[in-house]
Amino acid sequence: MDKEFGTEATTALEKYQGVVSLTKIQAREVLATLWPGAEKASPAEYFKAMMLCTQYGLNPLMKHLFLVPFWNEKRKIYEHVCIQGITSNRLIASRKHHWTFLDDTPRVGSEAEETKHYGEVNPDILRCIVKMRDVETGAEVTAWGEWAKWKINKQGQKVPNQPKGVDKGNSLINMGCIRAERKGLDMLYPADMPPGDIPVADEHFIDGEARVLPDDAEEVEDTYQESEPPVIEQAQQAETKAKTIRDSLSIKDFGGLYTACKEDWPAEFKTRQAVWKELGVSRQEEISDLPSECYQKIAAARK
Repeated sequence: MDKEFGTEATTALEKYQGVVSLTKIQAREVLATLWPGAEKASPAEYFKAMMLCTQYGLNPLMKHLFLVPFWNEKRKIYEHVCIQGITSNRLIASRKHHWTFLDDTPRVGSEAEETKHYGEVNPDILRCIVKMRDVETGAEVTAWGEWAKWKINKQGQKVPNQPKGVDKGNSLINMGCIRAERKGLDMLYPADMPPGDIPVADEHFIDGEARVLPDDAEEVEDTYQESEPPVIEQAQQAETKAKTIRDSLSIKDFGGLYTACKEDWPAEFKTRQAVWKELGVSRQEEISDLPSECYQKIAAARK
């Protein structure tokens, strides 16, 4: 920990080393110590990281997740993106299930496999395949992960799209396989895995401290995303989405707000059933038909 996070952080967080059942307060302390300023700079990503810790039994000190900084040229500050280590996904899936890989996967897909799935072979995109099976149920899934071989830099030049950590052994194939594996786990255990829009990377190639980027850094490499907006755009979209949920008067959106914040609700609203009773409904489908005044009534109760 001294090497990864520094002596000061190690002393402050030593009591949480190895703990996988952090409370919200404990998770906040760990995140604030490792990435000071992240909550103010990127509140939506900070909240996402905190909830991942508490809901899925993850601990940043065990490299389960990271708040990776990037430079926002417009705001002139370092913002952060919540990134999960691939090991954390394996851990979550293994707590309730026994699963295994099949057919020597994950690996680069063959031309025949790629043509069967995509209808063609794309020479500009590396496509990796994973086949997985739940040992107890026998359920099997096949998933694909992509990594663009090229990217266009700010000068308009086509250059190799190398992922971060190449000097430490990372590779295009490794990134493609990680993306395929994440999709496979999502397909095999959709009810147990964290939201699929949270980027996943190999924790061995993420800077654990992740506090400082070069002063002349122009952008963060698109190491974690697949056919999605650049990291900075994704962060802005996440913040916009969070604000929409907070400000929405749609009772249909209320379910998401309740799920995210139920620990802060008064005792009488600790269960979804209690909320439904207050609203006078008995089925999830009925919620979308309620007037916005009901949302305001429950939102007021939170305060």
